[in-house]
Amino acid sequence: MLKNYFTVSIRNLLRNRVYSLINILGLAMGIALCILAYLYVYHEWTYDTFHKNADRIYRVYKIQEQVRGQRSISAFVRAPLAPALEHRFADIEHCVRLTKKKAQVNYGDKAFHEEVFFVDTGFFDVFTFPLLQGQSESVFMHKNSIVLSERMARKYFGDEYPLYEKLSVKLWEVHEFIVTGIAKNPPENSSIQFDFLLPYQSMPLFGTNIDSWNIYMSTMLYVQLPSAIGVASLEARFPGLVEEVIHKSASRFPFQLKLQPITDIHLNPNISGLESVSDPIYAYILSGIALGVLLIACINFMNLSIAISFTRAKEIGMRKVVGASRLQLVQQFWCEAFLLTLISCVLGAVLAVSFLPTFNRLMYKRLSIDYYTHDITIVVLFGLIFCVSFIAGGYPAAFLSGFRPVESLKNTLNIEWRNYFRQGFVLFQFILSTFFIISTILMYSQIGFLKSKNLGFDAEQIVVFRIDNLESADRVRMLDIFKNELPKHPAILGVSGASFIFNDPFIGRAFYSLKNGDRKRIEIHRLGVDSDFFRMLDIDLDSGRGFRQGIAPDGIVINNAWRETFKWDEPMENYVRYRFEDLRYPTLKDPRVIGVVEDFHSLSLHHAIKPKIFYQTSSPRYLYVKIRSDNISTALSLIKDKWNEFDAGLPFEYMFLDKHVERQYREEERWGQVVAYASCFAIVIACLGALGLTMLAMARRTKEIGIRKILGASVLHIISLVSRDFLRLVFIGNVIAWPIVYYVIDRWLQDFSYRIDPNIGHFLFGGGLVVLIVFLTVGCLAVKVAKNDPVKAIRYE
Repeated sequence: MLKNYFTVSIRNLLRNRVYSLINILGLAMGIALCILAYLYVYHEWTYDTFHKNADRIYRVYKIQEQVRGQRSISAFVRAPLAPALEHRFADIEHCVRLTKKKAQVNYGDKAFHEEVFFVDTGFFDVFTFPLLQGQSESVFMHKNSIVLSERMARKYFGDEYPLYEKLSVKLWEVHEFIVTGIAKNPPENSSIQFDFLLPYQSMPLFGTNIDSWNIYMSTMLYVQLPSAIGVASLEARFPGLVEEVIHKSASRFPFQLKLQPITDIHLNPNISGLESVSDPIYAYILSGIALGVLLIACINFMNLSIAISFTRAKEIGMRKVVGASRLQLVQQFWCEAFLLTLISCVLGAVLAVSFLPTFNRLMYKRLSIDYYTHDITIVVLFGLIFCVSFIAGGYPAAFLSGFRPVESLKNTLNIEWRNYFRQGFVLFQFILSTFFIISTILMYSQIGFLKSKNLGFDAEQIVVFRIDNLESADRVRMLDIFKNELPKHPAILGVSGASFIFNDPFIGRAFYSLKNGDRKRIEIHRLGVDSDFFRMLDIDLDSGRGFRQGIAPDGIVINNAWRETFKWDEPMENYVRYRFEDLRYPTLKDPRVIGVVEDFHSLSLHHAIKPKIFYQTSSPRYLYVKIRSDNISTALSLIKDKWNEFDAGLPFEYMFLDKHVERQYREEERWGQVVAYASCFAIVIACLGALGLTMLAMARRTKEIGIRKILGASVLHIISLVSRDFLRLVFIGNVIAWPIVYYVIDRWLQDFSYRIDPNIGHFLFGGGLVVLIVFLTVGCLAVKVAKNDPVKAIRYE
């Protein structure tokens, strides 16, 4: 019986090869997108599960109460907390600290800015990062040991054997370290990504007191617990330790210590830390998009199967007359659905492999597909086949098996009520397609707005160099040399310096409260700039004056946001209670305001402009050089020569400020492209379905159209006759989709302090685009039918 089902299924697929091809293509595209979405979601949800003791590793974080009932949640803790935990709680197996620093690493003539981690000796006991060379028990035996990742070993040493070679690491001072281990590159789904590991006991070499409760560093603390101990019971014993910490660190605000499973870190962006995090909403969005496109393809399958069924009415009637039960007919149609889905799944798997490189570039991942050895992938594929077969074949099987034999043989089926279901399915397709297309238009409009908005400064042809690894005196000397000598060349338009780089939310961040009864703490940005900074970046002065070169600073500059926030109508008559220190200039305490600059965006447009204080500095962390746009290579060559003359051992690394600013919106661009691709998939599949249904409708109405033409119907009338049902559904789909799109996009736009306002133009353009695509798809076929010889059409039946 099963063999007969498959034989008949193959015959029907071949007999209706055009419609079968439409179904296969639509399902294959939907399945391919589902496979890619599964790869992304699986990758995101399996972060850090590769650790041998992943179920017993926890990150310590704190919930700190702030003023006015506010609170902050952070995984940054003070370094002495680790030994305090180990001393007080003997049942903790391991405590491991991770502190990340930006350093300069040198080997021979190679020098690069790198991120290094200082870690406790139990790092490899807690985390499962295999060592390719060296022993985990001894790699941190000495304080001048260093462990490299595989990629860094290749970067610095090539194919040489790196063990026991010496590297120099420069933070504020330079020290040599001996390579004692090479670690395999951390998996991409690891929230801890490292390239250099140094023992924690080496931090004092760089002048850091790791036993002080009053020194704040970006330190993370992980603990490994025995299987028998409960997290809640351990957390209940933390308050005594917290009181001790508050006393020793002189903390002004109370806090709680909590434990977070390591497997929960990546998908919890609410706790600030060093690790790689992602909002789980993105996994849900991509899953929803993939399932929506697959549902459109399944609807195509159902609609075409039902439409084709009317050409098989006599076959179904004959089967029932000769004794076929309804169950046997259901099995037959499900078998056809399974066969078609199986072919679609094979094609979809091939398409997924073809699209994977593009998908990886889009999502900034290095995902791979292994259909042969990855058991879960195989299970997912078979699950897709059976689910799609059940969903896409279920309703048609129930519908077709319900034909009455007499009506089937006489071709007098009453199908009017069933057409409503079919039209409802088509309507749902158009709702989804309209949703995707208008969402794409609105997302790209917002991205365009972000990129075109006047940021209040000119980032064009500005090259930025990081020099914060130099001593303060060297930074002063380097700024002087660059300012005095580089502008002599026509290719260099100006040189300045600053304590900050744009789009870094932590540099210069501080809190300030007025000395009045309110005592409200307001976030501000405290930024050091050179005397030429405002001029070179075209930041306009609103009132007063800026800093003067070669003259000791006699005040500070604020921005308009400061004046408005603190209600300073006459800012020149005010002073700020703050102390500013600089190597060259005398200490500036409680300085007066000498000028006000126009607001400019130092962060992305997600953030509102904060009140800013600008003080004059002579030892900047970053050098800003403005070059001519028509001679970039010459300008960079001149800068490099001067850089090498300075002989500070700094790597010659730079960034263009305009490109750096554009990268702020990489996430928005990525998801805009994802929705755009989904829109293309959805509208193509929906149009394939509309094309197939139109072809079937034309085949059933060939005689009617021929008679209408003989009676004088024009080509335009025939096109209208064929297209109006679909266009009516498209218009209804627009009416339903528009409020849904507005609600979803408005929620997305709330994340931006500066945003577009969705208007009727966006919706008319997107909705009109759907109408046009559907009309062209159906209209082209209608034109062909309308031009057929009516005599042949009448003879058709």
